[in-house]
Amino acid sequence: MKRILHIIKDPNNEKPFELIQRQAKKEGQIEVQLVLTQEAVRLHPDSPSAVYVLEDDLRERGLSSPYPKISYSGLLDLIFNSESVINW
Repeated sequence: MKRILHIIKDPNNEKPFELIQRQAKKEGQIEVQLVLTQEAVRLHPDSPSAVYVLEDDLRERGLSSPYPKISYSGLLDLIFNSESVINW
């Protein structure tokens, strides 16, 4: 199964979420993961995929999130364990 990681930093760009929805429909073929960074940590996407939030960006903005928090080291693990990485 192909693993795709989407790193989203722009909360105003809806294109990544359209693509993620299409990719998530290919169950058994593609595993989609999503990391919210920078201003995108403010989002609460309705996503069938695994969603993570970068802890340092969340803390800088004084926010909390219902999603699992990851460090930069955790982000690197996700990047190196993915076949494709898309930065939005």
